[in-house]
Amino acid sequence: MSLSRKYLIVFLLTLAAGVFAQESPAPTATPFEEEIKPTWETQKLARTYVLDIPAPRGQITDRNGEPLAQNKLSYNLTITYPTPLDFSDAQVLNFAHEKIETAEKLLGRKLKISDDLILRHYHNRGVLPFEIAQNLTTSERDDLKEELPATMKLRPVYVRTYPNGSLAGQITKLPRKSPRRQSLDITLLQRSICIYRNWRRKRSQRKRSGARS
Repeated sequence: MSLSRKYLIVFLLTLAAGVFAQESPAPTATPFEEEIKPTWETQKLARTYVLDIPAPRGQITDRNGEPLAQNKLSYNLTITYPTPLDFSDAQVLNFAHEKIETAEKLLGRKLKISDDLILRHYHNRGVLPFEIAQNLTTSERDDLKEELPATMKLRPVYVRTYPNGSLAGQITKLPRKSPRRQSLDITLLQRSICIYRNWRRKRSQRKRSGARS
C-alpha cells in the first residue's frame, strides 16, 4: 500500500468520526435531575450537629477518705420530636402539650413549661431531646420506666452533690449566693484598686525626683 493511500484512509476515518459525533444526540437530563435545585429550600436542613457528652467530674475527699464532693446519677424526663422537623408552630405546641399532660398524670404533679421555650427548642435544637422534668426521684423513675410512650424517654445525667455542705467550699468550688459575700468581694476589689493607684502614684513621684537630681 502506498503512502498516499494510507493518508487517504486516515482522512476518511477521521471525517466519518466527526460526522458521527455531530449526529449523535446529546444526553438529556432525567426528570429527577431537573427537579433538584441548589436553593435554600433544599439546604435548610443540611447542617452539622455536635453532640458533646461531658465527662463526669472526679470525686474530692479529705485526708480520711470522706467525700466532700461527688457525683450522683439522676434522670431527666425528655420528649423526642419526630423527624423530619416539618411541624408548624401549632403542631409543635399540640405535640408538646399532649406529652406534658401525659407526664403530669404519670408524675402526679404540674410541669410549668412555657410555649416560648418549646418553640425555641424545636427551631434551634429540634433533633435533641427536650427536657420537661429534671432530677426525678427514685420512685418517680421507677413509676415511669414501664409506662413511657415511644416519644418520651428517661435521660441519665450526672448531678454534683456535696455531702458535707459548704465544708471546704474553696476546694470543692461550691457555688455561694450570699449577698454578704458579694459585698465583701466588691469591697476587696475597691481596696485593691486603691492600693494599685497609690503604688503607681508613688512610683511616678520617685521617677520625677530621680530625674530632677
